[in-house]
Amino acid sequence: MLDCPRTTLVVVVVQAGKVSWTHCGDSRFYLLRSDALLVRTRDHSLVEQSISRPPDARVTTRLNRNVLFTCLGSPTRPIFKVEGPVPLQRGDRLMLCSDGLWSNLPEKDIVLDLCRDSVARAVPGLVEKALRQNGASSDNVTCLALEWETHDNVDAISTGAPTQPADADAASAGSSSSSGSSGWLDTLIEPFDDAAIERSVQKINAAIRRSTERNH
Repeated sequence: MLDCPRTTLVVVVVQAGKVSWTHCGDSRFYLLRSDALLVRTRDHSLVEQSISRPPDARVTTRLNRNVLFTCLGSPTRPIFKVEGPVPLQRGDRLMLCSDGLWSNLPEKDIVLDLCRDSVARAVPGLVEKALRQNGASSDNVTCLALEWETHDNVDAISTGAPTQPADADAASAGSSSSSGSSGWLDTLIEPFDDAAIERSVQKINAAIRRSTERNH
């Protein structure tokens, strides 16, 4: 390659009933509570940087949303900040997504869909809306979300996703993930060795081919 590949990243750690997060670029983390948006990461972009300034200091010319001032793989050291931890409450909804999702849907629609439906229904619905909105030129649309639940209510979770084994310090979560490029993400049950990585790559490539064939 003539240039080093670059990417954005968003990471969430859920531990001991609390959530911490960090990101680099314009992949986002959302935290919703009581049908309202509690946390949303701010993109490392010129657009978001301008919005965060006082009105008299904002850039008046139109900025390209895709222009980022930090990402992974660039010649300069990436900029990031670890935030949290925030104690989770029952019913909290956490979502990570690529810009292919949030850039094509109004934020109020994302929040509404995540609040009014289960994550198992909301995530595929949001991905499908974003893909249709952007059409044949759609960017990667990937989304991962979960709803936080307590152990005594784990049987009531109806997402169809496997739950974690109960223990003294952890809580379980109903979760759903979807990607416009690679389809549903399989639960990785084998050790993440070289062979497992190769199998995952083959599955993803096969899913991408199927998706491309459907689009054409």
